Amino acid sequence: MAIEHLFSNFFPNRLIRKSPKGSLGAAPRRVFSRRRNVAQRHDHEMNTRPQAPAKLELIDHVHVYTPDRAAAEVWYAQVLGLIRISEFEHWATKDGPLFLTNPKRSVTIALFERPPQPTRSTIAFRVNGQDFLAWRKRLREMLGKIDEVDHAGSWSLYFSDPDGNPFEITSYDYEWLKKQLRP
Repeated sequence: MAIEHLFSNFFPNRLIRKSPKGSLGAAPRRVFSRRRNVAQRHDHEMNTRPQAPAKLELIDHVHVYTPDRAAAEVWYAQVLGLIRISEFEHWATKDGPLFLTNPKRSVTIALFERPPQPTRSTIAFRVNGQDFLAWRKRLREMLGKIDEVDHAGSWSLYFSDPDGNPFEITSYDYEWLKKQLRP
């Protein structure tokens, strides 16, 4: 099958033309657009999109809902190692959040005492390969069965808190973990 035919299957709006040979051998192939106005319209749209008013720094915290905040606080401390942020304890009223964080304060969860709600999002934490193995061992010991998934580019562990809030621990140290997990 000719390379031109293969290329046209992936890019149907493009036409390949061979360049004439020059003194230094074959010149690179040129790609010509069949619909130049499509490319011009795309360029115009890219230049007229609204820009963000300011940059975002990081995700500050994630809201997690639980019918029993005291029991949830214990679970998050025992399983994920998250501790209460003392300077925000005054917000932990009937309607306010109780903030929990890890020692580096790079992960923060705001626990709200609310009736169970349908879960719309999974909270995912990124770790390196060695920490992935440590979390895998810890979660299996503490929770029993967890789901382990090979995403062909990353590895993930899936589990839920006692209220059904879903979590994921993921690592992009894929090749290293592949050797550790499937020798």
